[in-house]
Amino acid sequence: LALLVVSSSFFMWFVINVQIYCAMRAFGLDLALSAAYVVTTAAVLGLVVPTPGGLGGYHAAVQFALTNIFRVPIAAATGVALLAHAISFVPISLIGFVLFAASPLRKKGLQELQAEPADGQR
Repeated sequence: LALLVVSSSFFMWFVINVQIYCAMRAFGLDLALSAAYVVTTAAVLGLVVPTPGGLGGYHAAVQFALTNIFRVPIAAATGVALLAHAISFVPISLIGFVLFAASPLRKKGLQELQAEPADGQR
């Protein structure tokens, strides 16, 4: 089980880094895949900053890594930060919302709440 967890984790981090690499390529940055690992490390450190949804800290960290380490122009670095965050956040959030909305447990809970009388009516 531990081997499965570790190998799955390595695979997921690889996928995340390929996603960052593709975002960099989309902005015409000719950087190696290893640069994506540096950017991902910075992004994770940026997420340590407590902001709603990781907004701000993630983007600043990606910008910092791309501009200061790889000498990427600020406009391209900003674009990579926004695109990479959107690619990793929007699809999984939409999937989560759909699954939540379709959940039988959610529907059952709402029906139970509707059937209960209000506190003042007991």
